[in-house]
Amino acid sequence: MIQINNLSKIYNNEVEAIKDISLTIAEGDIYGIIGLSGAGKSTLVRCINLLEKPTGGTIEIDGVDLTGLSEKQLREKRKEISMIFQNFNLLNQKNCLNNVCLPLLIAGMNKKKAEKRALELLEIVGIKDKATAYPSQLSGGQKQRVAIARALATSPRVLLCDEATSALDPTTTAAILQLLKDINQKFNITIIIITHQMSVVESICRRVAILDDGMVAEKGEVSSVFSNPQSAAARRLVFPEGYDDKLITADEDVRFIRVVFDGDIATSKPLVASMAVEVNVVASIVYASTKSIGGKTYGSLLLSVKNDEKTVKKALDYFTRNEVSAKEVFLNV
Repeated sequence: MIQINNLSKIYNNEVEAIKDISLTIAEGDIYGIIGLSGAGKSTLVRCINLLEKPTGGTIEIDGVDLTGLSEKQLREKRKEISMIFQNFNLLNQKNCLNNVCLPLLIAGMNKKKAEKRALELLEIVGIKDKATAYPSQLSGGQKQRVAIARALATSPRVLLCDEATSALDPTTTAAILQLLKDINQKFNITIIIITHQMSVVESICRRVAILDDGMVAEKGEVSSVFSNPQSAAARRLVFPEGYDDKLITADEDVRFIRVVFDGDIATSKPLVASMAVEVNVVASIVYASTKSIGGKTYGSLLLSVKNDEKTVKKALDYFTRNEVSAKEVFLNV
């Protein structure tokens, strides 16, 4: 388990890159850390493996506080923490096999054993046939596969991914994310995904923390945070086209109901149309934002109904019976 406690990083005694961040990341989890540019994501990930020394706070892995280790102890502990980057960081003068061999040779393994292990890793990431190719001969996705193989060389327990798919096209991104998911399941490696892309978190992560101005604005299960974001920062990310609050007006003729889909099977039913037929409540869809995460539907609808207590109650009762969360919302709520 990774426990981040009250972590902060100040540059030049004045710039607070991250402020009082506390997160708990379970062993074997795939955890997303997302935020807009400048939110503090990259600083946080570099503090996790102490490439950047925090100004305050602690990082514990399985109960061991990395900030209290000596340089020698930290070097040993870092063997358990690997990292992959947006720009791959491969050595252009070495072929794929030798790129993967490098951390093994540094760790003292003899060349023959290192090459055997490197070939096994290249096969795991699906690129064994490129063992003798050089980075300049590879596509972006192939380079990232080599980088992942190299990251696995020391049999790490934690894999940090700093914008690892940002330089890739959508199809290649999907393939790399599936590879990471497979590696997580096969080796039970804890994976931390640093990204600004909602689609990355939706497709692979189980839990997420949203950073804003160096602080954690919101955290929790991906399905919960993305279906019903509570913070302004989360709303900006989940609904970049604008959240529905601005559509709630002081209209004497209508009242507003927000319906939240959290993956319940009832979402396959055309609820708004069925409500009109079954309980004679006609609702207009003012705003809709839904998406599929893991084969289930998440998101929200903003509905307007007749300004009448009985109508509102019938609508809310209808959604409750169908096991879908709904509540009346008001101007400036």
